[in-house]
Amino acid sequence: MPASSSAGSLSALLALAAGPPPLEVALSRILLRPHRELVTRAEIVPVEALEEADAEGFMTLVQEPDAIVTAKDEPVHFQTDENPPRRFQLTRVVEERRLVTYDTAPNRFVAHVLRRYRGQLKRALAEAPSDGKRLLGAIDHALAHPAMAEARRAAWMAPDHPVLLKDPDYRVLLTFAMRLVDLVG
Repeated sequence: MPASSSAGSLSALLALAAGPPPLEVALSRILLRPHRELVTRAEIVPVEALEEADAEGFMTLVQEPDAIVTAKDEPVHFQTDENPPRRFQLTRVVEERRLVTYDTAPNRFVAHVLRRYRGQLKRALAEAPSDGKRLLGAIDHALAHPAMAEARRAAWMAPDHPVLLKDPDYRVLLTFAMRLVDLVG
């Protein structure tokens, strides 16, 4: 790419980020209150690490032979009705843990758009260095934020997600993404 078209492409990329509204403003507001969800994850944990007993989790593991051992001492989790009774311990249990995650579709979308824009900006800056390095630093800072770092890479994103449509800052990133596609394909 000739230097003049590089400079033009860099100018277009910088103009795109300048808005209105400016990308950095929306991005900073997103990072102040990133989208999060409460999720439930079933994990197999040692009995000692169990935080909350769940009968369904116990029943699932009772059917797995390696999850049960003959009890040599306390605690005894269950025993047979034989005389003398055979005593057993569970070695591990299924526990459903609730946790808050930033790995949400809107955050994956934002991280994806930022990575794509960052790649385009880096290519343009390599050919025509300019003030875009400050913006590149801001994008790197945003991608290092725990909310963006936790968001898995998006293979595909539905642009009709309620957060992208209703939250004004996420909507800025949605509009930015569409304009970036128009600009660079």
